[in-house]
Amino acid sequence: MKRSLAITTLALILAGCSASGLTPAPESTRPIVPTARPTPTPVTGQPAVLSPSELKYRLIDEFGPVGAAGGIHYCDPDAWPVAADEETITQRAQERFAQIQADEETFAAIQQRLNLPPQEPYTDEQKWDVYHEYKALSAVQIEAHDGSYHFELGVYQDENEGPGGGAGFALSGSIDQQGQITVEKKEVSRFSCPRCLSGDTRIDMPGGPVPVRELRPGTLVWTLDREGRRRPAPILEVSRIPPPTGAPWAS
Repeated sequence: MKRSLAITTLALILAGCSASGLTPAPESTRPIVPTARPTPTPVTGQPAVLSPSELKYRLIDEFGPVGAAGGIHYCDPDAWPVAADEETITQRAQERFAQIQADEETFAAIQQRLNLPPQEPYTDEQKWDVYHEYKALSAVQIEAHDGSYHFELGVYQDENEGPGGGAGFALSGSIDQQGQITVEKKEVSRFSCPRCLSGDTRIDMPGGPVPVRELRPGTLVWTLDREGRRRPAPILEVSRIPPPTGAPWAS
């Protein structure tokens, strides 16, 4: 059985890769698209203070769905570098449900977001939804700083970019405890997710294309910089990941 290679370079996207070697996410792997905006209950005489997870939802509402075209860049581990099938994702959702419930602050925000009942039993579909919401919140990192929170996000520039890679903006800024967002820096950038390629896929290099199986750390390949310009960059790491059973390039 051939084994696929996941390649990490200094830059963001390998140019000249054969699309036939990529493993697309199955149709059942839905983008993480959160639902309605949280509506906290204010304390009389005081401004409402949102929980960290509610603040993350405010960022998601402002900058777009996580892991979807035109939204917040995120490499879903259920889709990259090797896409899992629906059965596997469902099993993961069920296995992690108790762990997610134990994170009481996050689970409370997800319950409100999805309008879930306060107590079990939950259906397999509800557990699937909770699992995807949890991944979305985990993808949005915030750090407490001087009474507010600092954030850094990659956002695709429009609906023609992403998921999995494309042009966009690297944003950084702050969000206060009432959910007021301030963008402090916005830089043009490009994003990508690791892709698994069959060993025969040819990679464009300054000296000409070569099979991916022949690449080693330090080898120079063509890639793109933040401005989308083609530049040579060395490979940092080469790893092998077994392909999913039944993949068309697995035998």
